[in-house]
Amino acid sequence: MAVPPVLSESMTGQAGVRGRDLVVHGRDRELRVIGHFATDLDPTVLVVRGLSGIGKTATVLQALRQVGAGSSAVRIVRPCSTRPSAHDLDTTRRIDLSAWAVPDHAGDAELDAAGLLRAVSTGADQLGSGPRVLFVDDVGVLTQDRARWLQHLADEAYGQDWRVIAAVRSIAVEQLSDDVEVLELGPLDRAALRRVLDTELSTPVAADVVEQLRWWSAGNPRLALELAGSLTPAELRGDALWAGPDGVGPAARRAYRALLAGL
Repeated sequence: MAVPPVLSESMTGQAGVRGRDLVVHGRDRELRVIGHFATDLDPTVLVVRGLSGIGKTATVLQALRQVGAGSSAVRIVRPCSTRPSAHDLDTTRRIDLSAWAVPDHAGDAELDAAGLLRAVSTGADQLGSGPRVLFVDDVGVLTQDRARWLQHLADEAYGQDWRVIAAVRSIAVEQLSDDVEVLELGPLDRAALRRVLDTELSTPVAADVVEQLRWWSAGNPRLALELAGSLTPAELRGDALWAGPDGVGPAARRAYRALLAGL
């Protein structure tokens, strides 16, 4: 029987904080897949897909640390903006990548792959001896242009002994290259979500309330924590009736932005 995936983020679901503040429970299969990719020799791109709040960043960072890449991997944030940056996972080194951001025809920005690699490789002798992985976080929607750029980055990176992992919310490409692998992060089941709530909340949560939170959040831990944060201790214990949320919070708007825009 598969172990249910459980994710807990100690800063109340803020995936933007450094990975050492994040705790991942369960997701054993996903951790193994990411770890194998980081240490394998096959020059592919690994795309980790899931809604905002599902735990993409935390899972990737945990997997990289488990295979000894905590001091040899680099995380790239805001890769499609005009102010991208990168940082080592276990040090305070931060790299401004703005000089390598080239505006594209869609109003986004595309990082120059060769310039990015030169920037992150400067001072590479200070990196650890583990697998060298570029973790491109917060790609958002993987369009055809972004998929092409990721493949180009991976080709450039492989020649310099770097591997590429990307985190995306959704994929808008009918067919990806054979060199791209996709790992889906799905919702949490009731038992998994209960462990997250027990870890993050100071008030016990009744079993039927956990089930309600799971239903309203669709198994998304960040949404469930946002909903739970709006409840009183009596509502969490089941002593007071809670019929559901009165409105949509910021975590839900971020997770279901595309769906809400179409309503």
